[in-house]
Amino acid sequence: MNKISNIIFSLRKPKLIIVSGSNSRAVKENIQQVLKPYPATIKEALVIENNLENIEEIKFLMKNSSLPVLALNDVPFEKIKPFINEMPNQGFLIFKFNEEIIKRLKEETSLSFLSFGFDERADFSASDININGGVNFKINYKGNIVPIWLEKSKGEEQIPFVLEAAAVGTILGLNLVEVSQAFKTPDKN
Repeated sequence: MNKISNIIFSLRKPKLIIVSGSNSRAVKENIQQVLKPYPATIKEALVIENNLENIEEIKFLMKNSSLPVLALNDVPFEKIKPFINEMPNQGFLIFKFNEEIIKRLKEETSLSFLSFGFDERADFSASDININGGVNFKINYKGNIVPIWLEKSKGEEQIPFVLEAAAVGTILGLNLVEVSQAFKTPDKN
């Protein structure tokens, strides 16, 4: 980021979602799909892809964000560890369910985090998956269950991205019904 962008970012203090890891483009697209029907939420949130290589830039972004979120997909703990202590108290970490990462986070930080995946122990899990001219399944989160219909999908590969996007939407104040509705809205792009 250049100096002018840094100043604008610092003054605006947007909610920031940094997406990193395998399939980060697909995750970002699903997050944007969740946020698209809610212009007020989009206006105050910035979603970017980042490979977590420029540690100083990410620290700056997190420090100057009103709500930093690291949305990670298959990123090893050692790669995220430098950011854990730098993340402000209001920040969140979202990652694919992994018992080892959960254990280490509980031991090393008080950072808030959410997990996603097919494992029913994940905070956001998928159940009742049906593939028939698209994919439909149910998202389970804290005892709340909502159906999701992915008309354009041909298999289960998109489900983790949707779960991760649902976690981001929830952090930004959307409920699961709003997340489900966002996937029912046809994508005009």
